[in-house]
Amino acid sequence: MNDLIHKIKSSKTTINYNSLGEFVKAINFDELKYDELVNEPEHVGDYGRNILTLEPFECVLINWPAGVESAVHFHDGLFGYVFVLEGELDNVSYRFEGDKLIEYAIDRYGKKGLMPEPDGVIHKLRNNSTSQRAITLHFYYPAIHSFEGMEIYHLEKEEIGILSDQAKTAKWSLEEGHFKEVRKNAFDFVSFEAFKQN
Repeated sequence: MNDLIHKIKSSKTTINYNSLGEFVKAINFDELKYDELVNEPEHVGDYGRNILTLEPFECVLINWPAGVESAVHFHDGLFGYVFVLEGELDNVSYRFEGDKLIEYAIDRYGKKGLMPEPDGVIHKLRNNSTSQRAITLHFYYPAIHSFEGMEIYHLEKEEIGILSDQAKTAKWSLEEGHFKEVRKNAFDFVSFEAFKQN
């Protein structure tokens, strides 16, 4: 993993969505040794993050215990790619149509799968397994120095939360100071099952 971190830090390529994708596709992931770098989550139901570097773009190793998912969140001015090192991860996609937040696609990525995350996407990542962890390596530009300002969506309560600079993950949390703002009755949620029936 040290060789990869060095390669990232010494990269002189102008970073855009396509060039970052080419960089990631050229990595020999079979050579990466990551076991000692996997962080356990701080709280039950959360995922564990280990930021390997932030410059010139972010590379973060994430441990998804069985059944764990991120909140639904909006990539605003941010793009990247996710490589699955171990297990399986679902990418669940959403879009707004008026005041409706529609869950319209669920894509599963297995080991060695490469998931694109273009700018402007609304999605969540989840480990749907009941018994196996998933380990993923994420590449983001610009780097996520802070979750401040990120929008996350609570589907059951139909709320939008704006994260503060104290937020450590893109998850709903009752910790004091986690949110700058919470907008109630912010949308009508349409599930994937309901979307497929229309």
